[in-house]
Amino acid sequence: MVISHRRKRSGRNVAITVAAVAALAIFMYPMFVIVTMAFKPPSLATSPVLVFQPSLDNFIDMYSADFAKCLVNSLIIASGSAALVTVFSCLAAYALSRFNFRGKKQLNTFTMMMRALPVVAFVIPIFVMISKAGIYDTWLGQIFTRTAIDLTFAMWVLRSFFDSVPIEVEESAMIDGCSRLGVLVRISIPLAAPGIAVAAIFSFIFSWNDFAVAIVTTGYNTKTLPVYLSAFNTQRGLLWGPLAAGVVVSIIPTLLLALAIQRYIVKGLSLGAVKG
Repeated sequence: MVISHRRKRSGRNVAITVAAVAALAIFMYPMFVIVTMAFKPPSLATSPVLVFQPSLDNFIDMYSADFAKCLVNSLIIASGSAALVTVFSCLAAYALSRFNFRGKKQLNTFTMMMRALPVVAFVIPIFVMISKAGIYDTWLGQIFTRTAIDLTFAMWVLRSFFDSVPIEVEESAMIDGCSRLGVLVRISIPLAAPGIAVAAIFSFIFSWNDFAVAIVTTGYNTKTLPVYLSAFNTQRGLLWGPLAAGVVVSIIPTLLLALAIQRYIVKGLSLGAVKG
């Protein structure tokens, strides 16, 4: 019986491992294709051959002064919007977690509904608003736009983390003379740090990868990297090599950021899954 049980358990572990490896291979295959395409000679960009002499020609063809400018724009807009989203979502999520007020339930429902709507539904209203405000084609306009779009997601994520913070700890601090804002800054935010890291990194990624909104709301001065890469779809056809090279370069910042705080992301997502 013991041997039979061990065999069943071993077989189950093997099946899980095989399924995990298969899922990983399916997930990584498109990335493998993009990376190999980026380093292929231009004449072999769309060829399925796997043995070739690596070349940087696609990166040279992809690079221009506009590329450097768009890269800087993407970094500034994504970083600025992630910072604002983190600050505002902490305040809003904490208020939803700790305070009772009229319309709280409706506000929660509205927040989730706004996140469920497709982003393209907001493109025209956003374009009109930033144009009327005189901040079209400016960093400020793009940062405010991404903050407004990503704020609901961060609020939804962070509320479950603030709910998990024991209220008795906060009450003890307030009895000792700490203000409500002091409790938030000194106790609740440090305890909810994994969730805040998750909200910040996803806000950065959402902004960094945005194309649907950026293609409409950015001009020459604030063009972002995804908009720049779309220019490789020319009248002569899609320039696969330079496009793949641009995609590889655009992945690097988010990949480095995710690796730098991966332990917070894993802890934050797991806690959110349990508490949410």
